[in-house]
Amino acid sequence: MSLNNLVEQLNIESLPQIAPKKSSVTKIPSEININNIALEIVSLFQREDDWKKEDCSLNLELELIDPNNKVLNTGKFTVPFLKGFKRMRYRTKMQGFKVTSPGEYKIKLKMEENGGLKEIADLPLDVKFQLKFD
Repeated sequence: MSLNNLVEQLNIESLPQIAPKKSSVTKIPSEININNIALEIVSLFQREDDWKKEDCSLNLELELIDPNNKVLNTGKFTVPFLKGFKRMRYRTKMQGFKVTSPGEYKIKLKMEENGGLKEIADLPLDVKFQLKFD
């Protein structure tokens, strides 16, 4: 992984769910599944406690939110944080996702803290439709 692989914008040029002829298109579907794109969200965590003494784990939640603030997908997972390490990087893989409209999507990372969830990251992803018809 390098900085050359960062994704900030996604351009959608064709939609397999609609007919390829401009005259036959009545409307764009309300939800499009894009399965052929794999994203990885890389997070850096740093411990504030005495990191040399014991293992701990982080309970995390990742949300994909569309431009209308609709939550499209949620994933919960636990990340082990081993003793002896003050910092840790963790990669979360996301294979495909749903697109409901063009605009700015948010990928939110939340961490369980004091019985609730605290948002620790908010990553933007711009989606643009540039549809081409025959």
